[in-house]
Amino acid sequence: QDNEGFQFSTDPAQFVEATLEILEKGLQQMGDIPQPEKLILPHLFKTQPKLVLASVNLDEGWVQELRTSLDDSLETSLPYMTDYLQCFQQYIDLLKLDPAAHVKALQEQETPPSNDDFAKQVQENLDKEQQLYGNIPETLTIGLFQLSCKEIRKLLGGKLHSLAGLMQDVLAVRLREQCATVLESFQGMYVQLRKSPKNIEELSELREYMASLPAEVEKLTVEINANIDLFSILENFRYKLSADDHHTRWKMFGSPKATYDLIAATDAALTKERENFFNTMQSQQSEFDETLNDLDGIVGDFAQYHDLTKIDEIAANVASVNERLQLSLQQAKLFNSREGLFGKHSTDYTRLQRIAKDFEPFSNLWTMTASWLVNRKKWTDGAFDQIDAKALEDQVMNGSKTMFKVARAFRDRDNPEVLKIAEKIRSELEEFKPFVPLVVALRNDGMRDRHWQQVSDKCSVQVSPAMEDFTLRRFLELGMHESVDAISEIGDKAGKEFSIEKALAKMKKDWHGIEFDVREKYRATDTYILKGSDDVSALLDEHILTSQ
Repeated sequence: QDNEGFQFSTDPAQFVEATLEILEKGLQQMGDIPQPEKLILPHLFKTQPKLVLASVNLDEGWVQELRTSLDDSLETSLPYMTDYLQCFQQYIDLLKLDPAAHVKALQEQETPPSNDDFAKQVQENLDKEQQLYGNIPETLTIGLFQLSCKEIRKLLGGKLHSLAGLMQDVLAVRLREQCATVLESFQGMYVQLRKSPKNIEELSELREYMASLPAEVEKLTVEINANIDLFSILENFRYKLSADDHHTRWKMFGSPKATYDLIAATDAALTKERENFFNTMQSQQSEFDETLNDLDGIVGDFAQYHDLTKIDEIAANVASVNERLQLSLQQAKLFNSREGLFGKHSTDYTRLQRIAKDFEPFSNLWTMTASWLVNRKKWTDGAFDQIDAKALEDQVMNGSKTMFKVARAFRDRDNPEVLKIAEKIRSELEEFKPFVPLVVALRNDGMRDRHWQQVSDKCSVQVSPAMEDFTLRRFLELGMHESVDAISEIGDKAGKEFSIEKALAKMKKDWHGIEFDVREKYRATDTYILKGSDDVSALLDEHILTSQ
């Protein structure tokens, strides 16, 4: 045999040729036997030539007839040898088979065979191996020939046995992977069940998780049974499994019970923890009631604050109370949430809402006042190019509305001293409001020297960022606020020009690095293929649209 087909190790025709050749050589040797006289009495036959005994000659007719008869007899067995060789053609695919490559190809299929399919193929190959040994004898006599089939029998049977063994290896690898996946799933459950909750939220989440486990265990039990069946299949094939494999088998088999035992133990521990968490919450709620009493008193005392010279101290107190109120609101929400988890009715904390509502006017008043007193000085006398126009506009416009609401609230509460401060700050904001458009216009990012010159021409005064006293107060002293409409128009124009400048700069930047690719020659010519034109065309169209 070779990789292409079956053949005899020695061509049977050579046996025919060899037999006839021996016959011919024998007859030739018979014709060359010397007469015994000369050998016995050599001194009497010194001068005589070599004399041989008379013998049969190959050319004699009857000898030729016997040779032909022998040849025909030998040739008679050759067709039977050829016919028997053809019987092996049924094993040609097996002869060419590479067991390792075949199994690898099966595994690399888009949909590899299932475990059951592999097990079925293993049994089929083992059955074929036994059938092959029954069909091919070790030795066989055909006419004058005796054939030895031991080597080819061993080779073909070995391939079937190897194929079955490799498939069993695949099943064993799959089994180990499947068992590892199942045990990993159970291990994840154990980790979660052994966690110690730090609060009722974590405890409730753990209980919800525990409630979902029976369904998960049921799913894994199906996988466990499938793996146990695969163990049995491999054992039936007498596949050698390691001690670790058997340990994994029984560990996996006992995992559902171990999980249910751990669930029961965890449930008992959580019941005790739940009681501890509930007692802790009740203690915290008692302390929280005292906090609310304290906040209620502090808010009630805020009506006595009306000294603007202590604005920093008052603002700090306001920030502190706001922080405590925010934390208290979060704490009240947390208590109500936890009461729901404990199955209790929610405690009414509307009192906290009332305290926060009572404090809101004080908070707005003193927060706005502190910010206004600081920013007014900075905006008026500070460097004009450091002013954040957007922040200024928001605070002045929104602050005026806020102080209107604050004044109305204190008017209803009959707090004349505090009301006086609210109206004072609101009045100052209203006085400053007409200057806002001036600041917004001149702090436009697009203001350039040419725009400052246009402003100077409109106001009949020379102003620019290079001037010595570049402040809002100086602008007001120069009466620039009286030309605010004209200045706003210049500022709007500067802003639009700035937007165009940015768009043009972006377009220019987009073209940096844009290149046509002409590296590829067109066939055997001296011309080249232009690539990248689609990207260039798309960018050009985009920029044309932007320009329009």
